[in-house]
Amino acid sequence: MTDTTTHDTRPMVRISELEVCALPADHEAYLAYVLRIRQLSGGWAVVRPGDRCLGRDGTWTYGAQQGDRDDTWLADHRFSLAEAVERAQEAAARLTVRGCTAAQRLAEEGSPADLAGEAAHAASELAQAWAAARHATPDRAAHNQNISCT
Repeated sequence: MTDTTTHDTRPMVRISELEVCALPADHEAYLAYVLRIRQLSGGWAVVRPGDRCLGRDGTWTYGAQQGDRDDTWLADHRFSLAEAVERAQEAAARLTVRGCTAAQRLAEEGSPADLAGEAAHAASELAQAWAAARHATPDRAAHNQNISCT
């Protein structure tokens, strides 16, 4: 008797990694702040650059992908997918790189809207100063009278 069962030969699609980051994906420092949620032996792990793995106590341990971890270590560093996402979001908000969280970095840089507003304000002040300088009389002019304006 011949087996006539047909097997699906299409490639399988499997999601095995997610990214969580408190910076926009197009930010220059994204890769330094990104946390990855990876499906590894024993469940889902939250991993940061440098192969450090998040533990249940919120600390980072080296060797996320080592295969020789015992059951106790795995239980402390592996989560369900829902718990891994929640812990990664919490960790991403607290993560510091060179002493600075993502929120602090964004605040120091200013958002694009803030920068655009500052640029518009500076342009307006420059235009006003230029208009005032063009209309200044010689006795009110702020420039040095000894310099030739040719």
